[in-house]
Amino acid sequence: MNNMPIPPVVYTLQCFGRDGKIKWTDKLSNLTPYAARDYWMAASLVGGTQHSSFYVNAFQNVVNPTYDDVATDITSYGEITDWVETDRQLFVPGSLTGGQYTNSLNEIVYTAAAAVTVMGVFMTTTSLFGSTTGLLFSVVRGASPRELIAGETLRIPITISGITS
Repeated sequence: MNNMPIPPVVYTLQCFGRDGKIKWTDKLSNLTPYAARDYWMAASLVGGTQHSSFYVNAFQNVVNPTYDDVATDITSYGEITDWVETDRQLFVPGSLTGGQYTNSLNEIVYTAAAAVTVMGVFMTTTSLFGSTTGLLFSVVRGASPRELIAGETLRIPITISGITS
């Protein structure tokens, strides 16, 4: 069975130093948990419940997300809350262009309030840090930990595509 993510979500993590210069970049493709896949298909094809807001945050633990993961698994990810921002940031897509939505005009931005280690990112339907309710829509772990120090910024441009290759 092909476990191609539905829909494909690509997160580009960009760390900007306090001087405003880019320190590092990682491009990560998501894993879509089964519950999110089922939600996506039901909402698209048979008028199932639709969520109008999706929120993104990073996590710090070395975990291997699985297709069986749900929102309660966010606890094991070690969600990062040492940000200047006080809640998960809202994904605001622009117009559908060429079968893709991006948030290029309204990227997710977090500023480290203390030193943090980023291992991966997730998207969910709840805005509060630490919340384990709602739908875990997407999650991805990076290949290696990435560090930010206090005052550095993590920008997360996201592309959600209806195009598969």
